[in-house]
Amino acid sequence: MKISKELFTAKKYADGSSPVMIRINHRGIVKRICTSIKCDINHWNEEKECVTDKDVGHRHKNEEIEAAMRRVAGRIQDFLDDCLSRQLDNLSSLLPEEYCTEGQSVEIVRKEATSFLSIIDKKIESTGSLNTKRGYNTFRKYFNKRFGYGPCGYDINQKFVYDVVSALEKDYPADSSMRHLIGSRFNAILNFGKANALIPASFNARMPKYRLLPGDRNLSEDELRIIFNTFYSGTRGGFHIDDLRMLSLSLFILDIAFQGLAPVDLASLKINDLRFSTIYAPIKPESAPSMSANPTSSGKEDRDSMEVVAFTTLRKKTGQPVSVIACLKPIEPIIKTLTDGKAPDDYLIPCFVKSKSYSPERCQNRLANFFYKMSVYLNETINDNRQAPHLFKNKVTYYFARHAYCNIVDSLDIPRHIIQNLVGHRSTVLEKSYLRPISNWEQAVVSREIFRILMP
Repeated sequence: MKISKELFTAKKYADGSSPVMIRINHRGIVKRICTSIKCDINHWNEEKECVTDKDVGHRHKNEEIEAAMRRVAGRIQDFLDDCLSRQLDNLSSLLPEEYCTEGQSVEIVRKEATSFLSIIDKKIESTGSLNTKRGYNTFRKYFNKRFGYGPCGYDINQKFVYDVVSALEKDYPADSSMRHLIGSRFNAILNFGKANALIPASFNARMPKYRLLPGDRNLSEDELRIIFNTFYSGTRGGFHIDDLRMLSLSLFILDIAFQGLAPVDLASLKINDLRFSTIYAPIKPESAPSMSANPTSSGKEDRDSMEVVAFTTLRKKTGQPVSVIACLKPIEPIIKTLTDGKAPDDYLIPCFVKSKSYSPERCQNRLANFFYKMSVYLNETINDNRQAPHLFKNKVTYYFARHAYCNIVDSLDIPRHIIQNLVGHRSTVLEKSYLRPISNWEQAVVSREIFRILMP
């Protein structure tokens, strides 16, 4: 049996694209399972079976295709395992007990193969997101240490759930994020087992919901001013990318300018993603161009203009497209330093190296280590400021920049649905189809206003 991915060009959508299929070939019999992804034929790499980077959403699409393929492969493997278990049951009824190795019955082997730990492994294999997979691996380590293999899927009962609840409440306090993580993962695996016939569908027990109290990631305006003042006072004579303290500050400010991008999205930007241009304020009705035989000029020279840097990206977490338009002037020293001497396909920030190929796990570890190191330098720098120890109540991470951007924009009375689109959160049908989107000029004005408030 061979499972592969293919672009099914025999079917065409109205926009000329074709669906991506999971192709199953078993002894010459071919079956295809359609995924939710569609792709233009010019954006499909047949040899590597993936969407190329010519497609703006290629990262998200490839992750969805991989996840679909793992689900198909997992279902096939579950079917084969189930068939094998039934055959072993039939075999055990035919063979005398002495044929079982070292007195171990076939039934015991079957139960070990369908243990709760193996159900956790199947859930991990079917998970596409690397961060989500890490969460399930954390749960697996805890469960294996506490319960070993656990019971067979079909032997799971209310007592087993009570045992897990008791262990969890004994090991972690009520407000612990770890208790919330393990409890939610346990519920998810119970649902996964029922959906895949690994746990009886009639089993309805669930873990209690543990309330997760989110950490305070908000910065006051005074705290933000300290960060901005520290950076701009330290760059009056210019700064170099090798100055890690100034680099840590510049990344925080750049993150706010780029509409609160998450660190993983900021790290994935390349030089050729950025577009530099001049945009102009909309023409007011009273100053519209004349329709006479001798029309006047368009009046650009009389309108407010702004140099901007713009790009479009997809949020790694949600797959939502994000269009960023930032006023260039306040961040020009940062952009100039980060782009100086680099090729168009180099990364904007020095997190990844273009010439190296990273596995998903190594990519995630490198990202985490880079931003952890930068946050150490960031906190050292801002706490050296004599005002800082009296103001900063929490250790600052780069996710604070995302919160800061949202809070500042909210203070400018920008509608919530627009903020939602600016930061790449999932939108409702109403927000997508009916509410007026923000224009390029309005977006650039928001960027300029943020720096007007915070710059020294």
